[in-house]
Amino acid sequence: MSVYPDAQLIWQCHGCATLQGIRFLRQELATMLVTLGMAPDCQQQLLLGISELMTNVVRHAKPSAHRMHLVLCRQHKVIWLELEDDGGAFDPIRHAHLAYRTWHQGTRLRVSGYGLALLRVTLPALRYQRAVGTNRYSLPLAA
Repeated sequence: MSVYPDAQLIWQCHGCATLQGIRFLRQELATMLVTLGMAPDCQQQLLLGISELMTNVVRHAKPSAHRMHLVLCRQHKVIWLELEDDGGAFDPIRHAHLAYRTWHQGTRLRVSGYGLALLRVTLPALRYQRAVGTNRYSLPLAA
């Protein structure tokens, strides 16, 4: 699944695009992050951001996503976390920048804008790519 064809697969996990599926994927990822030796504060920030990203997929993708797939892979010396879903096109990065700018300027956000602003803060290096019928999000974790 990796966007990077020469990447070495470290770990992968599949789940349904439901709130229960998000809890399962988050728990599995948390276990793997401990195995990788990631610092607890970094783990918490990453898990918060990824949970918010997956929640946005479940709640806002049109048409709805049915499945999500998490992958950890290594390309050269960088470990990448990738999320793939089969929902409609949804670029949370663009929306997150708009929501964060609105919030940062002191303008009141709608209820739904806080999660997007949270993404901007917790996952600043997040990348988005739309492939045929698939959303791919990637994030560098460590060197």
